Amino acid sequence: MYFLAGVLVIVLLPHSKSVVEAYKAAVLEYHPIVADTPRNTILWNLHEYKNYASKAKQQSADIIVFPEYGLTGLVNNTKMYAVEVYEFSDVIIYLKGIAAEHQIYMVVNLLERAHKFCCDIPEYYSTTVVFDRSGTIVARYRKINLFNEAELTPGQRNQNNFFGTDFNVSFAILASHDVLFKYPSKGVQDVVCPTAWASTIPFYFSLSIQRGYALSNDVTMLVAGFNQPWKSFSGTGIYLRDGGVAEAFYTDSATNRLIVREVPNIQTNACVTDLKRISHYAMSSVNYVLQTDFHPSIYSARGVNFANKSTTEKICDGDFCCTFHIATESTTSSLHKLMVYDGRIVYDRRSLHVQICGLVSCETDSVDSCGKRLDTSTEFTKISVRGNFSSKEISYLPLALDYDLLPLDNIAYCQHNNTDFLSVELTATNQTKVFVFGFVGQVNCATSGQRGHLFLLVLYLLTMLWGEF
Repeated sequence: MYFLAGVLVIVLLPHSKSVVEAYKAAVLEYHPIVADTPRNTILWNLHEYKNYASKAKQQSADIIVFPEYGLTGLVNNTKMYAVEVYEFSDVIIYLKGIAAEHQIYMVVNLLERAHKFCCDIPEYYSTTVVFDRSGTIVARYRKINLFNEAELTPGQRNQNNFFGTDFNVSFAILASHDVLFKYPSKGVQDVVCPTAWASTIPFYFSLSIQRGYALSNDVTMLVAGFNQPWKSFSGTGIYLRDGGVAEAFYTDSATNRLIVREVPNIQTNACVTDLKRISHYAMSSVNYVLQTDFHPSIYSARGVNFANKSTTEKICDGDFCCTFHIATESTTSSLHKLMVYDGRIVYDRRSLHVQICGLVSCETDSVDSCGKRLDTSTEFTKISVRGNFSSKEISYLPLALDYDLLPLDNIAYCQHNNTDFLSVELTATNQTKVFVFGFVGQVNCATSGQRGHLFLLVLYLLTMLWGEF
């Protein structure tokens, strides 16, 4: 299989917002080295980590985040690559030495082997370990929300996932698919997130999910992505609390990319207006959609009619409703659809109960053609999607993406928490390349709505035949 060596970079241009405090952060998109043995694989990648820690320190970084599975690659035989996390483990000693030598905080994900308290039975975790400038371990987080990781044990939900720093910033630790679920990052303004994210479109593209988490949770987010683009693994960035993108990266080639940016201390409130100019240097032309991951025929969908140059529509799927307001100078109907769904989907070969509402581009007037990347010519003067959603056991992420897979600028996002519901609204002005615009909600309760179960059960079984990583 061959891919174009395209690279996508997003850079936030300087703006005039006052900065009270700032720190320097580094995140690494990394394509691991695979050696002849598990031990040599880890050793070679440790050597590369040392090189990138040195490069980050040369740019005065205070903290560097490495990706999930960066030391091992995606492996099926977990026990061959797992290490024990204690002071005298050779891998831990090496990592402690890197942090101490370069006087930098390091966030490292690895496969951990531990033993049950009751007996000498090993358990395996995806574990993120944080080292301070002296090389001391200051935090350890075992990933809770595993995704197609059958050999691993989920971490305890009541574990401590916070750490402080000597530059007066406290961080929460998340890993990969934790961002889809209700999980505590409250009480802090900054999050570190090693990830191995398999992107699918239109709703689960890495950069839009990462930025959506930062927006909906009012945090700055440092994301380091595992790189294996021929299986859709790519996406790294630094996302600011005010909706800005300090820098983000996505590629279709086997690439390592170190991002180092100054991160300001930004104060926000319930409404975030993102009017930053975003510039991009080059972009990938590869379509990363997995055909089995989006089935628009199960959505409640309606076309956009511009006879009066604006329209307001309330669309429901069962009891789940969203209100859309669309305005344009065009006098012809758009091929975009207004789509709403409350039920189960398959994402990355896993069945999830979701609530989704969004404006989605389509190839033709048929709903089955929706969700493909197209160079649409529709000019929207305003797009608004809003709703009052349940705030119990559901986490919502705003999505705003153009057909180049770039996060849209000129957007405003508001959310207000009430006793029993969450009021959210996402608005954009003057857009010409809208691919998807709206919200995706992940229902965390196991007893949630069952609509779509039979269809998705069949689909899930088919996707399991598609193959393993």
